[in-house]
Amino acid sequence: MRVPYSLLVGLALIFNSSAGAQSKEEITQNYLRRAESNIEKFRKGTASLQLVDKAGHPMTAATIAIRQKSHDFLFGSLLDIQDKPEPYRKDFYLTQFDRLFNYATLSMYWGDFVKQQGAPAYPKIEETLRWCKANDITVIGHALVWVHWLGIPSWLPQYSPQTQEDLLKAWVINTVGGYKGQIDTWDILNESINTRLIFNQEAQADYMFEPIAEVADFAEKVFNWAYEANPAGTFILNDFGMISNPVKRQRFIDLVKALKQKKAPVTALGIQCHEPREEWYSPPEVWETFDQLAALGFPVYVTELHPQSSGKAITGQWREGKWTEDAQAEFTEQFVRLSFGHPAVKCINWHGLSDRGIWLEGGGLIDENYHPKPVYSRMMKLVHEEWTTNLQERPDKNGTVSFRGFYGKYEVTVTTTGTSQKPVTLNIHLAENEENKWVFTIDDH
Repeated sequence: MRVPYSLLVGLALIFNSSAGAQSKEEITQNYLRRAESNIEKFRKGTASLQLVDKAGHPMTAATIAIRQKSHDFLFGSLLDIQDKPEPYRKDFYLTQFDRLFNYATLSMYWGDFVKQQGAPAYPKIEETLRWCKANDITVIGHALVWVHWLGIPSWLPQYSPQTQEDLLKAWVINTVGGYKGQIDTWDILNESINTRLIFNQEAQADYMFEPIAEVADFAEKVFNWAYEANPAGTFILNDFGMISNPVKRQRFIDLVKALKQKKAPVTALGIQCHEPREEWYSPPEVWETFDQLAALGFPVYVTELHPQSSGKAITGQWREGKWTEDAQAEFTEQFVRLSFGHPAVKCINWHGLSDRGIWLEGGGLIDENYHPKPVYSRMMKLVHEEWTTNLQERPDKNGTVSFRGFYGKYEVTVTTTGTSQKPVTLNIHLAENEENKWVFTIDDH
């Protein structure tokens, strides 16, 4: 039986009062050990390489270097250079981005892209898309439909609700269809459980709870438009406040269930992780949230991770102190280990790489001059050292090398011994739910 996270938090507080802060640390370590076990089980697979000569005989006199080149799991960030009017050290920024990440989120807010009616500003992202393609960076389009006033064009309210819907439909179909093959994953609907409906002319507040049935009717249309434009796309329902607010989480769950009943083409669930903005989430809260969303049958995307180093006080019941650079690094490692260790989670996305012009003060992984902060260095060690497979092996009597490695693409270099043959480079993809067995014929003459 699963113990509710609220009960675990309450127990932690009781333990804390009698046994000191170590009780929370013990709970944290228990969750991290569970995550570590899951990482070995769910993030890695077994692979087998066999080397034979041209006659089909096993080759044993060889050394095999196995080097992971990329991850299947998505580690990424908002890539926002196209929104900066005066690019600052763009090449250095992109270098820091490429060193750490394998996917990029591009802001695609309707209100920003169509500030002038009839003149979408699509060209402003073309350079970024070319860079992502050249560097094998997967692209996600963010917040295609965001019904907050910041997400819709200023000229839209002059039209009737029906015309607004027609214009929104055209925006979704034109954008998803137009970028098919370049951007195939989208945060289709953003913050719908927290925000007024775009056609609700009476609603003036920035954030409010609309009836779930009405939100579901609206969401169904939006996802169907996207599916019509790209049936092979990945379409994310994205929202905030779920980790520390059970009421909002239940609203989100109710919306997902309603959309499942409608057979709406939702393919993933997105969870923002910056509300409350200064809260240190407890591991029980994080894990329970992932569990409840996973039970709905969809993969989970951490879409907006945004821990900070602002110097502000840490809020919540799990940790005290200030949001320093060291606190930012510690929280991030803890949260990322839990996320990578939960089998439902498929990606982790930061809501901005640099402190320069970032939405939440001190929320970047690099500073305003694009130098690594402790959190960036911590992430480099996790992603590209601890969670990257690099091996050097010798074949057995059958010419075979077997190994377990993290899912992703690999470069395999075969050096035959006792000959003048140059090393041979091979490429493999160790993929989840695949056999991952290869036989390579090596010319040793």
